[in-house]
Amino acid sequence: MKMNSLLLFPSTLCLSLIVNTYGYVYGPVVDRKILYDEQYTTFITCQTAATVIRTALKLNIPLESFEIPPRPIMDEDVTYYLFTRKNSNTPDILRSSDSAGKIKSSNINFKKETVFYIHGYNQTIYNGVSNFTKFLLPKKDVNVIIVNWDSYATFNLEYSRSITVPRLGEIVGRFVKNLINAGANPKNIHLIGFSAGGEAVGLAGKTINPRVGRISAFDPEGSCFNFAPSTQRISKTDADFVQIVHCSVGIRALPPYIMGDVTFIMNGGVLQPNCVNETSIMDLGDCSHAQCETFLYETLTFKGNKSLVGTKCGSFLNYDLNQCDCQDRVQLTYDIPTSLEGLYFINTVSNKPCGDQKKV
Repeated sequence: MKMNSLLLFPSTLCLSLIVNTYGYVYGPVVDRKILYDEQYTTFITCQTAATVIRTALKLNIPLESFEIPPRPIMDEDVTYYLFTRKNSNTPDILRSSDSAGKIKSSNINFKKETVFYIHGYNQTIYNGVSNFTKFLLPKKDVNVIIVNWDSYATFNLEYSRSITVPRLGEIVGRFVKNLINAGANPKNIHLIGFSAGGEAVGLAGKTINPRVGRISAFDPEGSCFNFAPSTQRISKTDADFVQIVHCSVGIRALPPYIMGDVTFIMNGGVLQPNCVNETSIMDLGDCSHAQCETFLYETLTFKGNKSLVGTKCGSFLNYDLNQCDCQDRVQLTYDIPTSLEGLYFINTVSNKPCGDQKKV
C-alpha cells in the first residue's frame, strides 16, 4: 500500500455542500465552518509539504528546514516491546527480522490474546506509553506488545504524518504477519493506537490477510488523512471489528463521518472538559486530542463507573435534540463486545442525553 503524492481535492462547490451538510453541531464554542476550514487548510498544507519532501528525497536535495530524517523509516527502526504477566517489568525486545524460533522462545503465549499498542507523534515508550502495560496486565492476562517508533516520531509533523505513518503501518503489518507465521491466531490479535498510532493500526490492518480480529483507534490522526480515500486511512474494513473513538474531530484528528463498526464520540468530539480555557482553535484541538489518550487509559482499567458510558444515537442531530436510545447503552472498554455497531455518544460531565450519568 502506497500513499499517492497527489490527491484530488474537492471543488469549492463540494466544500460548500460538505460544510453545510456536515452532519453534526459543534455548539456555541466553535464555529463549524471555521473548524472545517482549518481542517481542510491543514490537509492542503500537509499534502503540499509532503510533495516537496518526496521530490527532494528523490532528487537528493537537502531540506534542513523540514527537519527530516536521513532516510524514510525502515523495519529495523521499529522495535516491539513484549510484556506479559511473566515479564511485566522487563520486556522481551522483538524485531521484524526475528525468526519464528526466536519469537517462540520469548515469553509470548499464542493461546492468549495479543494486544498491540502504537503510540502517537512525539511520544516514546518511556514518557507515559508504558502506562498501557501497567493498566492492562493486572486486569487481563494477555500478551502486550508496545510498538516503539520514537526515533521517527519527533521529526517534522508533515513528514511524520504523510510519509512515516503509512510506512509504519506497512512495517507493523509485516511484523504481525511474522507473528502469525510463528503460530499466532489472527483472530486473537488486537491492534490499538492513539493519534498517529491510531492511523497506523488501520494501515497495518489493510496489509494482513486473513484480517486481525480487532482494531481500536483513539482519535486517529487527521491532517494528511482527512480527505484521503478509505484505502489510504483507517476504515471499518481493516479488521473483523473496528472501533473508533473521536475526541477532537476536525482539528487534529479524523472527521466524525469516518466511522468504524462502532464509533464513540467523547463530549461532542471537539471540546473536551479539561480544555475549556484554551483560547485558540489549534490549542483547543491539541488539548482535546491529548485528552483522548487519558480516555484510552481509562478503558483499560475497567473502573465500572458511569463516566464512560455511551448512549446510542442515530446521528449528531439526534444527540443534540436528546433523541437517543437510552435503553441502548454500553461501558466503553478496550474490548467491548463485537456485536455492537453504530454511533455512541459519551458525555462525562453532564446528564445529556440520559439522566443517570455521573460527573467525573
